[in-house]
Amino acid sequence: MPERATEEHLDPGAHALVLRWASELASEPEATVRVFRFLLAMVAVRRQILREVGRGERDGRHLVMLVHAQDEAFYWVDDPRLGEERERIALDGILEALAASE
Repeated sequence: MPERATEEHLDPGAHALVLRWASELASEPEATVRVFRFLLAMVAVRRQILREVGRGERDGRHLVMLVHAQDEAFYWVDDPRLGEERERIALDGILEALAASE
């Protein structure tokens, strides 16, 4: 997950919320953590911190390729293939929570 790319763009309240979520996820199954990483990366895309370059498959894994809007560093994140509607609903919920913490 491109933490470095997103942390600098969060206000302190939102940053604290993301850190709390990450801490709570520490004991969750790896699949849950992968979904959360993906959703946070997509939040960064919506906030125009990262740009989605494409989606594909590599070594049997579904991935999303992202590029940082300022330094053009590339990142790969697992794509849990949630489907457009489920992804939109999850992202809207995360964005609401972040906005409420700012």
